[in-house]
Amino acid sequence: MKLLGILSALTGLILLFVNWIFLGSAILAAGLWIAGLIKVNGRGIGSMLIIGSLAYGIHHSFTYLVVSILLLGIFLVACSFFNEPDLIADMTNPDNYFDGDSD
Repeated sequence: MKLLGILSALTGLILLFVNWIFLGSAILAAGLWIAGLIKVNGRGIGSMLIIGSLAYGIHHSFTYLVVSILLLGIFLVACSFFNEPDLIADMTNPDNYFDGDSD
């Protein structure tokens, strides 16, 4: 099943390259979901919004709508990134940054 998902994701990526943006984004998202590489949450949806808006902007133009969707994707990824308690605990723990050597 993972191989099928990866092949579907590659097909979606190729469709993004040949300017079939909406179909390519949908197949890429489905393939990554089947392969277990992306989940349907804020980070997954935000990542797909970033990929789709960048592909559309590169092939056509970066209009206000495309930039707004790109920023929305970045916001969703950032919100879900800082929503993990273990990650925040690791980032705020000074023992992870200072090893005691002041050389």
